[in-house]
Amino acid sequence: GRAYALLGMAQYGAAVAADQSLGITGDDGSTVTGADDGGRAQYEARRGAIGAASNRILSHLFPDAAAVMDQQLAAEGVDANGRIHPQFTRGLAIGKAMGDVMVAWADADGFSVPWTNPPFAPYLKGTPGVWYQANPLAPPAGFQFPGMKPYFLTSAHQFRPAPPPEYLSADYNAGLATVRSISDTRTA
Repeated sequence: GRAYALLGMAQYGAAVAADQSLGITGDDGSTVTGADDGGRAQYEARRGAIGAASNRILSHLFPDAAAVMDQQLAAEGVDANGRIHPQFTRGLAIGKAMGDVMVAWADADGFSVPWTNPPFAPYLKGTPGVWYQANPLAPPAGFQFPGMKPYFLTSAHQFRPAPPPEYLSADYNAGLATVRSISDTRTA
């Protein structure tokens, strides 16, 4: 899931940046500065940008495949006549820059923090009401999620509700009265 999110953000950012480099600002794609080539400049710039951004983030996440991805990206830009469209080359630089942004994000997003908590106490398997972990030295799945940097929120706690009212306070009693009223006046 993390790889898809990073890849999708890199690709989208690269496509938008490629369009902006050509002066395309609207949804209709009609304002290509200095080009009337039926959309070829936009196509090639996006293709190069998305390819380079994808290559950069995937090479970071899967370094063993980086050499193969580099070869595929180099071959992608060459047409049947052995030429590379200039907008494809321009897109490569744009995409690499966006890929670098997402690599920096990935390095600081908190996903790769090591598990530093003590091992779980060895519980007996089958003890009623007790969670059992087969390997008490292994971290629980997803332990890092609460501390990860969110993409679009300002913090992980942005939508956290306020704490409940103090027991028997005026707010507590008002809430209790509301629940009790609903409970006492139920209909079929």
